[in-house]
Formats: sequence, structure tokens, C-alpha cells
Amino acid sequence: MIAQDDLRPILAANVARLRRERGMTQVQLAEKVGISEQMLNRIEKAKSSPGVELLFSLADALGVSADNLRQLPLDKS
Repeated sequence: MIAQDDLRPILAANVARLRRERGMTQVQLAEKVGISEQMLNRIEKAKSSPGVELLFSLADALGVSADNLRQLPLDKS
């Protein structure tokens, strides 16, 4: 099992990548899940980890499962 500190950069990269792929700004995603832009910025920079409820809200807003947010991206080669 991956430790919480090891998950933070994976989660950060996935949230930022998925947000950009969906054409959303940090402001738009933050408003959609009910947090500040600063908090989302901290999550995307791996300086903060979302709680369980926020993790599920982010996943829902991005159209993926919470598990997808915590997984290493698949190699697209």
C-alpha cells in the first residue's frame, strides 16, 4: 500500500491534469467543489491533501472515481 505522503504528488498531478483536460480553471473547479482557489492550488502543488469528502467532490467534478485520482497515470505509448 502507498503511504499518504507518497499519494500526494500523484493526486496533485492527476487533479491538475484532469482539470486542464476538461478546460477548467482553478477558480472554476474550486467553486464547483466549494473550496478556495488557494486551497485547490495547494492540492495541485502537493502542499495539502484533501479530506475524504473533498476527494470525492473533486473526483465527481472531474468525472472520474476517487481511486482514479490516486493512481499513477497509465503510460499512453
